[in-house]
Amino acid sequence: MQKFKIGLILFLTLPFYAVSGVADSNSSGSTFIDGETGKIANLRHKCEIFADSKVIESDKYFFTLGDDIDDRHRDSIYSHPSGARNGPFQTWTFEDAVRISSAIIPEEFDKINPFENNIGITWEKFEAFADALCYAYETGKGLRNVTIAHADLMGKGGEFVGFAGNWENFPYI
Repeated sequence: MQKFKIGLILFLTLPFYAVSGVADSNSSGSTFIDGETGKIANLRHKCEIFADSKVIESDKYFFTLGDDIDDRHRDSIYSHPSGARNGPFQTWTFEDAVRISSAIIPEEFDKINPFENNIGITWEKFEAFADALCYAYETGKGLRNVTIAHADLMGKGGEFVGFAGNWENFPYI
C-alpha cells in the first residue's frame, strides 16, 4: 500500500518538476532533482527508507552506522555478567539501520576506507547493504542478510568463525 501511495504521489507531481525546470538529465538518461548524483537518486528511487535522508559525508555515515549499532549491542540488558551476550541482535541491527538510513545517507563515493582496514567500502558493498535493508523493510524477512551485509560493510565479516555469513543458510526445524 505504501508503494502505491508513493507511486501515486510521484505520478501526480512529476509533470510539475519537468515543467518548472528542476529536473535535469545526464548522458545516461537518469533524471536527477536538485543536482543529486545518479547513485543517490537511484537509491532514493529504489527504496522509501532513503527518500528523505539528508546527504552527509560518507565517512560520517559509516561511523554513525557502526557506532550506534555497536553501542546498542554492547549496552543491551541482555549482556550477562560473565561477558556472554545474547539478544535479538539481528532485529536491533535492522531497526537501527532503518532509523539511521531514514535520517542520513552517505554522499556518493566509489571506494572509501573510513575504518582504515585492508578491506574498505565500495559503493557496490553499500548498495548490497541497502538492498538487504530495503528487502527486509518491505517484506519483513531477511534480517540475516541485513546483519551479514552490515558486518561486511564494517569489515567484521570474518572475525568470528560462527558468524552467519560464513555458513550456508539452513531451514529451521
